[in-house]
Amino acid sequence: MKKIFFASVGDLCIDNYLKYNESFPGGTAFNTAVNACESGARASIFSAIGTDTAAQIFQKAFVFYDIDSTHVKIFRGESSSINVSSNNKGQRYFSDWKLGVLKEYSFQPNDRKKLAEFDIAKITLFKPLQKLFDEFCQTSLPSTLKAADFAGSSQTSESIIVIPRYINQLDICIKSVSEKDTNSLSFLQRISIEYKKKILLALLGEKGSIAFLNGKSYKQRAIKTNVKDSNGAGDAYIAHFLISYLRKRDIPQAMFEASKAASEKISKLGAT
Repeated sequence: MKKIFFASVGDLCIDNYLKYNESFPGGTAFNTAVNACESGARASIFSAIGTDTAAQIFQKAFVFYDIDSTHVKIFRGESSSINVSSNNKGQRYFSDWKLGVLKEYSFQPNDRKKLAEFDIAKITLFKPLQKLFDEFCQTSLPSTLKAADFAGSSQTSESIIVIPRYINQLDICIKSVSEKDTNSLSFLQRISIEYKKKILLALLGEKGSIAFLNGKSYKQRAIKTNVKDSNGAGDAYIAHFLISYLRKRDIPQAMFEASKAASEKISKLGAT
C-alpha cells in the first residue's frame, strides 16, 4: 500500500490538566498528526514552538510518535499552552489559551512549495490564527486533498456562515455542531448542493456524524465506549476519515473507521 504523506498545519499547544496536575503535548496540529501516524500515514507538522520546557516536551513527542518536525519553526519565547478541565462525563472545557510564539508564525514561500508535495493537508480555523488559515486556503494545492476544520462554537471559533467564503479553496469542510441544530445541518446540506464535489462533514459528538456530498447525506452513529476524556476526539476522527477517504474514496467506510478511532481516543486521558 502506498504511503500517504499528511501535512498537519496550525497550533502546537501544551494541554494543562489542572485537575490531575499533568501536562500533555496537544493542539489540533499535533493531535491530528499523531492520529495520522496511527492510521499508517507519514505525518509532518507546519507550526511553531518556543524555547521553553514545553518545547522540549514537543521535541520528545515528535521522536516518540515518529512525526516529521522539519517544518516546525522555533522562536525565542514561550510555546502555546491552554488549561483543560472536564466534567464527570469526560466532556472537556478549555480556558486561558496563551498563544505564545504562535503569534509570530506564518507561511514562508518554501512552506507553500513543500505543502504541494503532500497527499493531504489539513488546518483548523481559530480566530487568533485567522491569518494563517487564510494563507493556507490561498495556497494552491492542486494535487493535495485539502481539508479545513471550522471547529465548534467556542469563543475562538468562527460561525458556520464563513464556510462558503472558503469552500472553493478546499475539498473538505468540517464543522462540529449539535445534532439538534437542524438549521446548521440544513445549511451544510444546501452548501453541498451549491458547491458540487465538496464534502461537508458535521461532527455531532456522542451522536455521531453526518457527511454531505452533492446534497446526499451519509450518517454514522458514534461507537459507544466508556468516556474518560473527549479531548482530541474530533482530531482523531478527522485524521482517520481523511486518510481512509483518500485511499478508498468511500465516505461511509471512512466515517466508520473514523468513528472507531475517535471511540478509542476518548477512553483515555489526554488527546494523544
